[in-house]
Formats: sequence, structure tokens, C-alpha cells
Amino acid sequence: LPAAWLAAAGPPGEPAAELRRLDAAAEVARARLGPLPAWLALDCDDARVRLLLALGLDEEAEAVAGGETLAAASLTPRDAPAPPADGAVPERLLLRSRVALAREDLVGARQLAEAFLAAAPAAVAPARLLEAMVLQARVAYELGTVWEALEWLERAVAAAAEEGWRRPFAEGGPPLRALLRVLARRGPWPPRGFLAELLEEPGTAPAGDRREPALSARERAVLRYLPSPLSKREIAGELGVSANTVKTHVSAIYRKLRVGSRPEAVLRARELGLLGGGL
Repeated sequence: LPAAWLAAAGPPGEPAAELRRLDAAAEVARARLGPLPAWLALDCDDARVRLLLALGLDEEAEAVAGGETLAAASLTPRDAPAPPADGAVPERLLLRSRVALAREDLVGARQLAEAFLAAAPAAVAPARLLEAMVLQARVAYELGTVWEALEWLERAVAAAAEEGWRRPFAEGGPPLRALLRVLARRGPWPPRGFLAELLEEPGTAPAGDRREPALSARERAVLRYLPSPLSKREIAGELGVSANTVKTHVSAIYRKLRVGSRPEAVLRARELGLLGGGL
């Protein structure tokens, strides 16, 4: 099970295969050993949420984030008390915040991250607190409050430098790297060397790498609408397809451009010349 979890939580691979492997390993572990420790069950749900979002299955990811999954239920002993209310499990607020960000619900993502930071006890893993700070920076950036984004990111870098945590920054995409470059240009600052290391991480393609991703014709058609204020449902109406079809294409676009949100996809597409003038 830890091997399956590490594969699912590691660098992007094939989300559907990794999800099947994770769920199968959890079922085998439950059958052989009984209930999983709460921390491992939570980490498995964390990885499951990432994979479901990569597949464009937002509703399923939201159910997992809230602890409403069949897999989570199967890991609980029959005679165990009912699970605590959602607000009593701060880590699940963070999972739900990640889902809200993926669904472009920026206000909801911010509120859930704030609730997590307010409710998180001392026992919460520092890595999760770091993820919440990075998430707040991303939300602030996409809401247009750049200075607030820089403040959150500065706190996150200071927290991460001592332990050398890099993953949340690598997952932030081009906007986060742009903010990191702004921080690096500020005056002398203790984690300056760590910032330089973050900017050298291979989380995104370098500026000189302009190889065009292999987007399908339908994906290119959807991509043209991403800079617009139209929702996925409205884009579906414009193209004469279902909203689920658009969600699938958007997820494929994110995966191929190696980004995690609509603004990042637009920025990366412009860098690659995939969007014509005026879009």
C-alpha cells in the first residue's frame, strides 16, 4: 500500500492506472490487516483526490475530500463510532480547498484554506500547513491580489527552506514560478539560496523549451475559449457538446500543458503560441 501511495503521490504518470493500483492496494490491506491507521487513510485519500482531479472527476474528488467514499468507509471497523464532523478533521478542509481551486471556485478555495489554517492543531503535519500557504498564494494571484500572494508565498518559502520541501512549489505552475522570481529579486533574504534551487526545479518546462504539446482538434477548440469569462457549461453550449465533454477536454489540456488551473493553462498556451492574437 505505501508503494501504491508513493506512486500515486509522485510525479505525474497515468492517473487512471495509478488510481486503480491505489484502490486495489487499499482493499488488499484492509482484507489482510483490518482498518488502516487514520493518517495513512487520509494520505491515501489525498492521493486519490489528486488523481481524480487529474482525470477531471471533480464531483468524485469532492466526495473523497469530504470522507464520503466507499474506500474510506471500508477502512473503518464495523463497531467503530461514526466519523467526526467535517469541521473536526482539518486536513479534509485542505483537500476540499484543493478541489474548489480545481473547479475555479476561488472564493470557496480561499475560505476552506482559511478554515483549515484556523482549525489546524499543533499535531497537523507541517507539510500540510505549507500546502495551505502555497494554495492561498495561488488563489490570491488568480484573484488579482498579487501583493497578498507574495506575502503568502514569502511565508511558505520561509517555512519550507529549513526542511527543503519543494513539491508544493513545483505543483504551482507558471504563476507560482513568476511570483518566486519576484521574491528572488527582492533585497537580501535568508532563504535566497533555497529560492534559487526552487527556480531551477524541473517542475515546469524551461523558457527555451517551446515544443508544442499534442492537443487534439477538440482540445484546441476548447483551449481557444479558456481566456474568456465563459464557464465550462457555457463553452459546451458554444461548441454544441455536453459540459462533461468540455470538462474532460480541459483536464486533458491541463495534463498536456503540465498546469493545474485555467489561468496557468492560458499563460502556458500563450508562451507556446497556441492562442492567436486578441485572445
